[in-house]
Amino acid sequence: MDLTNLINLVLYMFLISAIAEKLTETFKQGLGLSADSRWKKTLIHAASIAFAGFGAFIVPPQGIFMLEKLPEWAAIVAVGILGSSGSGIWHDMLGIVNKFKETRKSVESK
Repeated sequence: MDLTNLINLVLYMFLISAIAEKLTETFKQGLGLSADSRWKKTLIHAASIAFAGFGAFIVPPQGIFMLEKLPEWAAIVAVGILGSSGSGIWHDMLGIVNKFKETRKSVESK
Protein backbone atom coordinates (compact mmCIF):
# COMPACT_ATOMS: atom_id res chain seq x y z
CA MET A 1 0.00 0.00 0.00
CA ASP A 2 1.28 3.41 -0.96
CA LEU A 3 1.57 5.76 2.02
CA THR A 4 0.15 8.65 0.00
CA ASN A 5 -3.05 6.66 -0.57
CA LEU A 6 -3.38 6.02 3.16
CA ILE A 7 -2.86 9.71 3.94
CA ASN A 8 -5.50 10.68 1.35
CA LEU A 9 -7.96 8.21 2.88
CA VAL A 10 -7.41 9.55 6.40
CA LEU A 11 -7.65 13.18 5.25
CA TYR A 12 -10.86 12.45 3.37
CA MET A 13 -12.38 10.71 6.40
CA PHE A 14 -11.30 13.62 8.63
CA LEU A 15 -13.09 16.04 6.29
CA ILE A 16 -16.26 13.95 6.20
CA SER A 17 -16.20 13.47 9.98
CA ALA A 18 -15.86 17.20 10.56
CA ILE A 19 -18.82 17.85 8.26
CA ALA A 20 -20.89 15.19 10.04
CA GLU A 21 -20.00 16.58 13.48
CA LYS A 22 -21.03 20.12 12.59
CA LEU A 23 -24.30 19.01 11.00
CA THR A 24 -25.07 16.69 13.93
CA GLU A 25 -24.47 19.48 16.45
CA THR A 26 -26.75 21.79 14.46
CA PHE A 27 -29.37 19.02 14.32
CA LYS A 28 -29.16 18.44 18.09
CA GLN A 29 -29.40 22.15 18.89
CA GLY A 30 -32.20 22.72 16.38
CA LEU A 31 -34.33 20.01 17.96
CA GLY A 32 -33.15 20.66 21.50
CA LEU A 33 -31.88 17.09 21.83
CA SER A 34 -29.52 15.80 24.44
CA ALA A 35 -28.27 12.24 24.66
CA ASP A 36 -30.07 11.56 27.94
CA SER A 37 -31.95 8.48 26.80
CA ARG A 38 -31.19 5.44 24.69
CA TRP A 39 -33.52 6.35 21.81
CA LYS A 40 -32.12 9.90 21.64
CA LYS A 41 -28.56 8.53 21.48
CA THR A 42 -29.66 6.19 18.69
CA LEU A 43 -31.37 9.03 16.83
CA ILE A 44 -28.30 11.27 17.15
CA HIS A 45 -25.98 8.49 15.96
CA ALA A 46 -28.28 7.68 13.01
CA ALA A 47 -28.32 11.37 12.10
CA SER A 48 -24.52 11.45 12.28
CA ILE A 49 -24.28 8.47 9.91
CA ALA A 50 -26.76 10.12 7.55
CA PHE A 51 -24.84 13.41 7.63
CA ALA A 52 -21.52 11.67 6.95
CA GLY A 53 -23.19 9.81 4.07
CA PHE A 54 -24.52 13.14 2.81
CA GLY A 55 -20.98 14.53 2.97
CA ALA A 56 -19.75 11.57 0.92
CA PHE A 57 -22.53 12.23 -1.59
CA ILE A 58 -21.56 15.90 -1.89
CA VAL A 59 -17.79 15.17 -1.93
CA PRO A 60 -17.58 11.72 -3.57
CA PRO A 61 -14.64 9.49 -2.62
CA GLN A 62 -13.26 9.42 -6.17
CA GLY A 63 -9.63 8.43 -6.26
CA ILE A 64 -9.62 7.56 -2.57
CA PHE A 65 -7.83 4.26 -1.92
CA MET A 66 -10.16 1.32 -1.18
CA LEU A 67 -13.33 3.41 -1.49
CA GLU A 68 -12.97 3.85 -5.25
CA LYS A 69 -13.24 0.09 -5.73
CA LEU A 70 -16.71 -0.03 -4.14
CA PRO A 71 -19.97 0.74 -5.91
CA GLU A 72 -20.95 4.37 -5.30
CA TRP A 73 -23.81 3.52 -2.91
CA ALA A 74 -21.55 1.17 -0.89
CA ALA A 75 -18.82 3.81 -0.65
CA ILE A 76 -21.35 6.36 0.64
CA VAL A 77 -22.65 3.90 3.26
CA ALA A 78 -19.09 2.96 4.31
CA VAL A 79 -18.07 6.59 4.59
CA GLY A 80 -21.26 7.33 6.53
CA ILE A 81 -20.51 4.66 9.10
CA LEU A 82 -16.79 5.43 9.36
CA GLY A 83 -17.32 9.19 9.27
CA SER A 84 -19.81 9.14 12.12
CA SER A 85 -17.07 8.08 14.53
CA GLY A 86 -15.95 11.69 14.81
CA SER A 87 -13.13 13.78 13.47
CA GLY A 88 -11.00 13.23 16.57
CA ILE A 89 -10.27 9.62 15.69
CA TRP A 90 -9.30 10.59 12.13
CA HIS A 91 -7.16 13.47 13.38
CA ASP A 92 -5.30 11.06 15.65
CA MET A 93 -4.99 8.55 12.80
CA LEU A 94 -3.46 11.26 10.60
CA GLY A 95 -0.89 11.97 13.30
CA ILE A 96 0.04 8.28 13.45
CA VAL A 97 0.36 8.05 9.67
CA ASN A 98 2.50 11.20 9.50
CA LYS A 99 4.76 9.87 12.28
CA PHE A 100 5.10 6.61 10.34
CA LYS A 101 5.98 8.59 7.21
CA GLU A 102 8.70 10.51 9.08
CA THR A 103 10.12 7.30 10.57
CA ARG A 104 10.12 5.63 7.18
CA LYS A 105 12.00 8.56 5.61
CA SER A 106 14.64 8.54 8.36
CA VAL A 107 15.16 4.77 8.00
CA GLU A 108 15.41 4.99 4.22
CA SER A 109 17.95 7.83 4.40
CA LYS A 110 20.35 5.74 6.52
